[in-house]
Amino acid sequence: MLSQCRKWFNSRIFLVILITILAGVGAYLVVTFIREFFGGSGSFHGSHYDFLAFYGAAHLTLHGQIAQIYNPTVMTQFQRTIVHHSVGANGYMPFLNPPFIAALLSPLALLSINDARVVWLILNLVLISGIAFWLVKSLYGKFSRILCATLLVCTFPVYQNLIEGQLSIIILAGCLLALWLARKQKLFLSGVALVTLLIKPQLAVLAAIGLMIFKQWRALLGSVGVTVALIAVTLPVTRLKVYGTYVHYILGVTGGHFNGAGAVASSVWQGSLKLTFGINGMYTALLGQANVSGVNILTGLTILGLLILYVLAVRKVQPGFNSLPKRLMLVASIALAMLIDPHAFSQDFVLAYLFLPVLLSLRPRLMTILIYLVFIELIIIDQLVFLHLVTIVLIGLTVCILIDVIKGHDSRSSIFHWLPIRAVLDKL
Repeated sequence: MLSQCRKWFNSRIFLVILITILAGVGAYLVVTFIREFFGGSGSFHGSHYDFLAFYGAAHLTLHGQIAQIYNPTVMTQFQRTIVHHSVGANGYMPFLNPPFIAALLSPLALLSINDARVVWLILNLVLISGIAFWLVKSLYGKFSRILCATLLVCTFPVYQNLIEGQLSIIILAGCLLALWLARKQKLFLSGVALVTLLIKPQLAVLAAIGLMIFKQWRALLGSVGVTVALIAVTLPVTRLKVYGTYVHYILGVTGGHFNGAGAVASSVWQGSLKLTFGINGMYTALLGQANVSGVNILTGLTILGLLILYVLAVRKVQPGFNSLPKRLMLVASIALAMLIDPHAFSQDFVLAYLFLPVLLSLRPRLMTILIYLVFIELIIIDQLVFLHLVTIVLIGLTVCILIDVIKGHDSRSSIFHWLPIRAVLDKL
């Protein structure tokens, strides 16, 4: 039975089916994007408004009002000059990023909202295209490389980043650079590249904890050093006082993820937690956002269970690049961070692209990348019916890897020994 399954998975018919499905989904996303982004005469024609937060923060910063970027009233007033109706759960799009990010984005405000959105789109499209071609550069055959790179660009997480004007592609680029530098043993520079995680501070905190646990002091020094440098360089624009405002604001936002995010009582950050693909999002979809205690308890217990497994596994094998078990532990570490993140929305799932350079060998197989892309596109189903298939797969993958490492990857008792995936992993 297993041999028949392998023959089917390796058959040309299955290959054509996968390519057809992925190409069809990609084409639909491209058409949908073009219709919304370029349709009509206004700036925003659909239901994607995240760019308002970034442009609003850039505008206020450029005009010397950076102290107001976390003020709901001021941000709402400015955004209503562009879109005259309420958007988002709060009625406006909040800016959740650190002040120096607003300073770095401020040149966008030199342009009109329409021009700024187009420029931002071009920059991100060039960046993700470069990332996609770099990820598949070792794939055999020019056609296969072009096909896979195109399909990587046309996935739902990328679509969500481009249509919303989000920043997760920049985070992905920094993390990929950090992995490449770490593999070259340039640990200080690897830490410098990780500074892009500060765009979403919760990810930076998780990365810093990981660097400290594994005593990667040079990488941590690089990351902290460039963070201090960025704050210092932008300080003439931001001033110190706004950082106090930001800390108070972001603590309120963080609390919103554990008190129902507006479903029970008004909070600093209000939104739909079931749309997140982290562990908290899965239990929110199952129990309802108003069931704060149930969601928090199950989320905490699940994270605790994963952390216990992780500690047991990491005592045997630490994340790295020198062997398959080490690479698997690195994948488990990334997956665990993504699952713990309470604010992980579909655009942030583009960070799953980090698995590719870790797992794939120097000559990756076309079929492996296509199956991986099917996994990426599961996020579309989760956005429609909230099954959280991506979350379940990530949890399952993480648990399997950790148990495999605990039992011993080469042992007959390995959990992968009796799973078809073992044969795939051994070829990586």
